[in-house]
Amino acid sequence: MRGNEVLLDNVSIRAGNLVSGQPFPLSVNAVVAGKPWRLQLSATPRIEGNALQLDHINLQLTQQDAVTLALDGRAHWHGAADAAASLTGKLQRTGGDQYDLSLALTPANQDNPLLLALKLDGPGNHADLRLPPMALARWWDQLSNPQAPQLGVPPGSGHAELDSIDAGGVHVEGLTLLAGDNVPATASSSAAPANAGK
Repeated sequence: MRGNEVLLDNVSIRAGNLVSGQPFPLSVNAVVAGKPWRLQLSATPRIEGNALQLDHINLQLTQQDAVTLALDGRAHWHGAADAAASLTGKLQRTGGDQYDLSLALTPANQDNPLLLALKLDGPGNHADLRLPPMALARWWDQLSNPQAPQLGVPPGSGHAELDSIDAGGVHVEGLTLLAGDNVPATASSSAAPANAGK
């Protein structure tokens, strides 16, 4: 629920036995914001040393009469932010265009946080983004906190060019996004010359 709005309804979940070395199936059906969604996931979990390995990941996410996402790959988790994953596949609009999609999760180290690299390529839509999931989750949490300080832009870097996007009842066309330290400053926000005021 969000206020008086039902976000998730008619949920059904089916799962197999979680046993190391054996395929684990998971199926979730739900109505999300009034639209039927279906998630099907299968993976083979195993414990290797002190890490959880997920092999043969197959993930399919479908919004009825709208879009289907299909990804394959593998992942491992060593605890906390020491996680890695590599998934590739397709995003298909029902009766429309198909896009190549890849997700790569790299573990945190002394210099960098846990980082998710997302690449999307297809007719009219291209994206190459690097998103820190932990910082993004903290940013998202601020959205529903009325006591939070003024919300800034979400964390991340990269670029995206999207012909159109629909989210939460909002339709946007011709969206271009540039984020990160390498984005050129606009004329109104560029730094003043070093000798200014002398």
